[in-house]
Amino acid sequence: MTNQSLHKDTLGGTRIVDLQNRNGESLNIQTTDTLTISYVIQGETYSFDVDINETTTLDSALVEASDPYVRNNPLMRAAYAQYDASRASANSTYNSSYGVASSTYGSAVSNATATYNGVVQNTLSTMNSASTNAVLNESLYNSAYISAFNAGMTPAQIAQNATVNGYLTNWTSSLSVYSTAASNYTSTQASAATVRDSSIASAATVRDSAYTAARSTLTVALSTAASTLADSVGELIPYKLSVDTGNVVGISASGDTVYTANRENAITISSGSAGLQYQLSGITFSVKDSKGQVKKSVNSVLDNFTESVRAFNKSNNNAINLQVGTKANQTIRIGLTDMRSEALGLKSSTGITLGVGTQKQANAAVNVLDNAIQKALDQQTDIGSIEARLEMTSSNLVISSENVQASESTMRDANMAKEMTEYTKNNILMQAAQAMLAQANQSSSNVLSLLQ
Repeated sequence: MTNQSLHKDTLGGTRIVDLQNRNGESLNIQTTDTLTISYVIQGETYSFDVDINETTTLDSALVEASDPYVRNNPLMRAAYAQYDASRASANSTYNSSYGVASSTYGSAVSNATATYNGVVQNTLSTMNSASTNAVLNESLYNSAYISAFNAGMTPAQIAQNATVNGYLTNWTSSLSVYSTAASNYTSTQASAATVRDSSIASAATVRDSAYTAARSTLTVALSTAASTLADSVGELIPYKLSVDTGNVVGISASGDTVYTANRENAITISSGSAGLQYQLSGITFSVKDSKGQVKKSVNSVLDNFTESVRAFNKSNNNAINLQVGTKANQTIRIGLTDMRSEALGLKSSTGITLGVGTQKQANAAVNVLDNAIQKALDQQTDIGSIEARLEMTSSNLVISSENVQASESTMRDANMAKEMTEYTKNNILMQAAQAMLAQANQSSSNVLSLLQ
């Protein structure tokens, strides 16, 4: 959208109260006035009332006017919904990985502890069995000794008694077995504890590594989601104020540079990105004074934005070339632009249509409809010019065909009777001429003979 009614030195940083028309005359915009900016994107109308102060510029006014689009645009809401979904998915993945790592670690600790307890319990059972056997043999020895002593044996006799000595030998042997079992228990317990602690440490290392990987994955996913959101939000900003120091408006769909009509500087408001999805179908500026009265003289200058570069979706070249001559490269290239309601800015890809339910919507719709009509007229002009060229080519071909047929008829369709009569006439005239010439020659000979 380009405005060439404002002064050619107008910049994005120009204050609203300092705006001038093309002739350098002030628009007399006051700080008590209100500027309403309405625009249409994807069939949806957005409006914002800008309170003018001493520092309000065109740039700042457009930034403020983008707020309802940012808040209410369905594409923007979809971008944030995608961001929330990505964050939720990333957190879910992290929690799942964290849970798996914790569960694996817990299982490893349980298994190591169970193995340790099993080994220690077996050794402890052996030691307890040896202790019980030693206590039993000690009891049997004591009982045999007391019985022998009660039987009147002296200590020396008891020491020589085979029964008592047998119990003593068994007791001593069981004590040795217990001592060995106790020693084995201590060493086995230490060894099993070392294996257990090593297994738990290894499991902890694996768990911590999994925690780190999960946190790293979460960080990357969250960063990617934030970056995607930032890119989406950046692309969805409806327009940007672009004031070139030269006279270039933009680049057309065919890649050609588009200039202003008089090759002078102009204010150009363009969509945030290429394609129909972001096309700025129309934009309206309306200034009202403190009493709510529309300042028509100001609006006639400030609101004079016209579409200078049309938005298109990128597509393959579907133009056709018609051969209209008898030689190579004598062709007419025919290509039609997209004339669907979406391409004309009257409807969005989601089915939202241009609204006129409020005064602001209707006011913004006027520009959109004007632009749509102009697009239709441009297309009609292109079709008409192509049709005229084809009709001229067709007429030329018809004339050429008639000339060829006439020539062919002249050669192929001769009147034989007429031609034979003409031939006989011409033959008689030729013979008569020859006879007259012979007669004239004879008269000359007779005169010469008389002179002789």
